[in-house]
Amino acid sequence: MSSSINYQVDILERKEKARSGLAVTSFGISLIPPSTLALFAIYLAIEQIMSSSNNNFPFLLEILLMIFLGLMLYIACYALCITSLIMGLRGLKSKKKKFAILGIIISVFNFSIPFLISPVNELFLR
Repeated sequence: MSSSINYQVDILERKEKARSGLAVTSFGISLIPPSTLALFAIYLAIEQIMSSSNNNFPFLLEILLMIFLGLMLYIACYALCITSLIMGLRGLKSKKKKFAILGIIISVFNFSIPFLISPVNELFLR
C-alpha cells in the first residue's frame, strides 16, 4: 500500500516539476521577440549614425542582419508567441505561477510587434 502511495507522490512531483519548467520556459521564450525588437532599434540607430557621417554600413552585414531580423520579427514572432502562450497556460497550475502569468502577458503583447515594425520600416528604411 505504501509503495503505491510513494509511486503516486513521485508522479505528482514529476508533473509539478514539468509544469514549473513550462512556466519558466514560457517566460523565457516570451522575451525573445522583444529582444529582437531591441536589436532592430539598435540597428536603426547605427544606420542613422552611419548615414549622417557619410560612412556606409557593411553591405553583407546589413543583408544578413535584415534577413535575421525579418525572419525573427515577422515569422518567428508568431510561432514563439503561440508556443509561449500555450506553455504559460499549461504552467499556470505550478508553484511558479508568476512566471507563467508573465509569459502569457508578454506573449499577448508580442503579437503586436510585427504591426509596430511595419510603420517603422516605412519611416526609416526608405
